[in-house]
Amino acid sequence: MATRRSFRPNPIFEIWRADEVAECMEIPDEIYAKLWNDIVPLQGEVIANDGSWCLAKYWGKLTLKEQIALNIAAVKHNKEQGR
Repeated sequence: MATRRSFRPNPIFEIWRADEVAECMEIPDEIYAKLWNDIVPLQGEVIANDGSWCLAKYWGKLTLKEQIALNIAAVKHNKEQGR
């Protein structure tokens, strides 16, 4: 059985929710749509501040290509923010 490859999420995704990533980072339109259409609905209506809603919890729902693109976007975002 083949295992699915995965990259570790950038640490910002341990804090940010999918909707925050979609709205605050420069990401490809396809990933923007996937975050809103596929991941945000899984998070439900109530947002807890305990990290249980962070994008990293849903990282496995993303393809390898999407994970790479999001990690690149996070690095770019952090540089723009001076982090």
